[in-house]
Amino acid sequence: MNLTYCCKICGGTDFMVIVNNIRDWEYGFAGSYDYRKCSKCASVQIHPFPSIQELMESYEVDYHGFAVPEQKGTIYSIFYKISEWVTAREIRGIADYGSRVLDVGCGIGLLLKKLKSMGFYKLEGIDFSEKAVNAVSEAGIACHKGVFTDLERENHGYDLIFMNNYLEHTLNPLNELKKARALLKDKGALLGKAPNFDSFDRFLFGRYWGGNHVPRHTFQFNASNLRSLLKEAGFKTIKILYPLDTSHFALSFQNLLQRHRTDLKNNTSLVHGRNKYYSLFMMGLVPINMVCMLLKKTGFVQFYAIP
Repeated sequence: MNLTYCCKICGGTDFMVIVNNIRDWEYGFAGSYDYRKCSKCASVQIHPFPSIQELMESYEVDYHGFAVPEQKGTIYSIFYKISEWVTAREIRGIADYGSRVLDVGCGIGLLLKKLKSMGFYKLEGIDFSEKAVNAVSEAGIACHKGVFTDLERENHGYDLIFMNNYLEHTLNPLNELKKARALLKDKGALLGKAPNFDSFDRFLFGRYWGGNHVPRHTFQFNASNLRSLLKEAGFKTIKILYPLDTSHFALSFQNLLQRHRTDLKNNTSLVHGRNKYYSLFMMGLVPINMVCMLLKKTGFVQFYAIP
């Protein structure tokens, strides 16, 4: 763990603390963290910055990202099916079944399996979790174990690259985006989703915001700094969207309820890091999230980028 602040993007050492004393309210990973904004390039990164080993250990829990939607409750499963339908509709508009597709940080392969069921057949995933890689491989989809920036593949080979809920987990998001640019065909597309640090729920909940997710979320983004990184990485056409997704808002309420627990690591009230009220929060917050969409203050930002 690095106790000395240095911006991973530009090397700057001057900063402003945006929010402090954040804990892992979901799984109880040890430590207290800040988010610091670089005075030079305005990137927001976690402090102290975890090592790659610490990051890998932080996923060795009953992690929600490795659970299928049905394990998270009926309401969550319905929300996921709606999201899956929206994503499928977007993909049909920009790719054909013969497109070469890579899902970075693919988890247990939910997106890849959906694409396979739609008829796509040139599919690949990459994740540093052996559990995730095995789950994808068992579905008959090629999956690489490791870090994306180390992936040895021919340049300009992919038509479509996904980075859904991935960029905020990385050691250097600019390097990740540059790698994506190198692997994309000149008319290929990068699609992704990340927490929105400029969201209404982040301002409302502060250290209890669901999008903090320390220590796993090493970087935070808003439309401005995300657009800057994409441009620096070589993308020319960039669209930023504000999706209907209440999961961070719902998790913020859960974190607030968990804040006084003395043993977060052995919290029996949570399954996959979520309590039984989480799905109800998700459903009840839809009207507020729709207003946030109009104001561009949702808990997530989506990006679509072409070189």
